[in-house]
Amino acid sequence: MDLREEGRRRGREAAKANAKDVPRLMDDQFIFARSLWPSLEGVDLPQMLRDYDRERLACEPDYAKFPEL
Repeated sequence: MDLREEGRRRGREAAKANAKDVPRLMDDQFIFARSLWPSLEGVDLPQMLRDYDRERLACEPDYAKFPEL
């Protein structure tokens, strides 16, 4: 069997097994972040993280700083 396909298959199985726990884990992390940084109270963390992730993915990397890319 192709090792790449085997890796993909294992990844899909792991994602299915852990999918039900993800919302609880995210909520726990948000509670943890708010306890460490009280100034985050009232901030919509999921929206802030989505916005940051979209901005990060939209930016082209600096090839001078990261020549391996």
